[in-house]
Amino acid sequence: MRDSRTEPDLDRGARALLWCHVAVMVAMLFLIGGRSFAQEAASSDVYVAPRRFYAQKLVEDVRAKHPEVIYLNLRTIPPGRTESFKVASSPPSRGGKSDAADLDAEKGKPLVEQIKEAPQEFRILLPLRDRSGQIIGNIATRIKLAPGKTNSDARKLAETIDRELQSGIPSRAKLFEPA
Repeated sequence: MRDSRTEPDLDRGARALLWCHVAVMVAMLFLIGGRSFAQEAASSDVYVAPRRFYAQKLVEDVRAKHPEVIYLNLRTIPPGRTESFKVASSPPSRGGKSDAADLDAEKGKPLVEQIKEAPQEFRILLPLRDRSGQIIGNIATRIKLAPGKTNSDARKLAETIDRELQSGIPSRAKLFEPA
């Protein structure tokens, strides 16, 4: 039987190095496995962009100009799909299918509502249009305004954001070009 107190330091160092190698290999396996799961096709209820594209950059650029915006999402029909999904958002989030209110906005029926739990915040859904004015989806925003502001004030800001987005969208196809 060996006494570990008399074991040479070289053997301890070699054992520690071996365990470090094992830990790195295990971490690499988890990383590779995680990437392959993340790159698998999304379910039919979720849209995951295959790469960073123009719509995401556009949303981030427009939101950066408006500190009142809590979130800004674009919804439209992505390539290869037949239903509307969230395709870009700031802050970034996964793209679920559009719900009834989103689809109403895509039909030209906007929604402006004050958030009951946060009276200075408003949720606005407007049609998303390309430069020619054609409706290609919807814009969902949540904004926080100063006390005393109304649905009308929220809608005016959302319409400003809408015009900024519209001026940057020559076509639906452009939204999906690489950024």
